[in-house]
Parts: sequence; structure tokens; C-alpha cells
Amino acid sequence: MPELIHIVNSELDVLREVLPYVENDPRQGFHAEAGCRLFDPEKIRRKMETLRNRFRR
Repeated sequence: MPELIHIVNSELDVLREVLPYVENDPRQGFHAEAGCRLFDPEKIRRKMETLRNRFRR
């Protein structure tokens, strides 16, 4: 379990770091081949909340 907590904490760090870039540049998250946005600020926030709720930090 400690290794999993470490992975979750690392993922939360990455999400916190990338969120401002995604918020400020609407091109972020767009996938040309799929022709849609694969992630956006709301999805990032939702993932952060899910990780926090499941693995209390």
C-alpha cells in the first residue's frame, strides 16, 4: 500500500502542475486523430478529487 500511496501522490503533483497550463490554453487536451478533447480542466479536477477521496492525502 505505501507504494500505491506514493504513486497517487505523484499523480496528484503532476495534475496540480499541469492544471494551470490546461486552463490557460484551450488547445491542450485536443487530440487531432480522435477529433475531440481527451481532457480538460474539469476532468483534471475531477480526477484529483477522486484520487483524494480514495487515497486520503
